[in-house]
Amino acid sequence: MSHFAAPGTIDARNLRAVENVIDLARHASARLFHVSTSQVMGVPPEESGIYGELCRDVGQSFLDQYSHSKFESEKQCFEAFDSGLHGAALRLGNLCFDSRTGAMAQTGLANTYAALINVIARFGSIPDNLAEITDLSYVDTAAHAVSALVHAPMLPDSHSFHIMNPHRPSMETLHALVSAPCRQVPSSAFRSLLESHFTEHPDDVAVRNCLLNAHVWQDRYGAQFSARETNSLLADLGVHWPEPASLLAQA
Repeated sequence: MSHFAAPGTIDARNLRAVENVIDLARHASARLFHVSTSQVMGVPPEESGIYGELCRDVGQSFLDQYSHSKFESEKQCFEAFDSGLHGAALRLGNLCFDSRTGAMAQTGLANTYAALINVIARFGSIPDNLAEITDLSYVDTAAHAVSALVHAPMLPDSHSFHIMNPHRPSMETLHALVSAPCRQVPSSAFRSLLESHFTEHPDDVAVRNCLLNAHVWQDRYGAQFSARETNSLLADLGVHWPEPASLLAQA
C-alpha cells in the first residue's frame, strides 16, 4: 500500500466513500465500525507525549495524502457518532505478516513493510533506529482483535480503539527477519543509498515505495501512539500479541 496516489484518488476512496457508508448505516439503523489507521496521529505539534485512544485532533500535521484523508474520514465518523449514530473507530497499526505462517499480503512490494525488508536485504544496510520505531502488527492477530471488538458486549460508542502490537522487535530480531547480512547505518545514510540507487534505477518498485514512505523508517514521530487501554481490553477478550522473538523460536 502506498501513501501517495493521483490527485483526487485517495479522497474519493477515504472521504466520499465514508460519507456513503455513514448514510447507509443511518438508513439501516446499523452500527458502524470505521477501520482507520495509526497514521491519523500524523506529526503532533509537541515533541513528546502520548497519542491515546481519546485523542482526535491535537493540531497534528501530515506528510502524505493517505494519512490526511484517513484523519478527515475519521472526523466525518466522529461527527456522525456524536450526533447519534452508534459505532466506533478502529485504528490499526502497521499490518505486516501472518504470525503463524510468515505469509505476506499478496500486494508484494507495494506493501511498505515488504519493500523495506527487500531493500534492507539487497543493500546490506539497516537503519540503526529501526528497532525503536518498527511496529509489527501481525495481520492475523489484528483480524482477531477487530472481530473481538466488533462482537464485544457493551462497547462504548464514539470511541477509538488502537489495534497495535505493543512489543517492539530488537535489532537482533530485525536482522533475523531480514535473513541476510546487513550493517547498521544512520537513517540519513540509508536514505542516501536509496536515492543514489533510484537515480539510476527509477523503475525499482521497492526502492520507490521506501522513498515515498520514508517517514515510516527515517524519523520518529514526536509522540507515542499508545494502545495500552485497547490491549488491556483485548487481553480480557482473549486476544494477545505474540512477542517478535517468539516467532523466531517457532521457525
